[in-house]
Amino acid sequence: MKNFTTRKLVRAGIVAGLYIGLTLIFLPFSFSGIQFRPAEGLTFLPIFFSDSVISLFVGCILVNLFSSFGILDIVIGSLTTLVASLLTRFIYKKTSSVFLALFPQVLLNAIFVPVIIYLSGMTEGYFINFVSIFISQLIFVYGIGLPLYYLFKKQQKNKTGLFKNED
Repeated sequence: MKNFTTRKLVRAGIVAGLYIGLTLIFLPFSFSGIQFRPAEGLTFLPIFFSDSVISLFVGCILVNLFSSFGILDIVIGSLTTLVASLLTRFIYKKTSSVFLALFPQVLLNAIFVPVIIYLSGMTEGYFINFVSIFISQLIFVYGIGLPLYYLFKKQQKNKTGLFKNED
């Protein structure tokens, strides 16, 4: 973050809170091989706000405290969100392609969440979980995140408000 501001702190809290709330509403489906997690639709935010990288990471850590996969999900799952968010921001800055920028969210979760499930002793096959989570991530990251991205892009013309881009 270039400069710490109250606006950024409030926005970071709202983003983390939304991620947590949207995940907990759908318990226990938020932590299964299907991983019904609409909060993944917020993962476009690093494109607009550098502070949302940390917000999503902290939100993921806090929500993963409720995971039946324990410390594996808290550490691996949260780090996956952090790396995917950093990649989303980096790829967008280099390519200006929202389609490419959102893909790390889909791919990294599809790779690492089945690892968490496997290491936790679940009997489902890795490939089945990979496909299931890949599809779920596609639905939420692109189905929710992409329309929200275009809404935010349109709102960038408005130079006021909490979600004003200060990066």
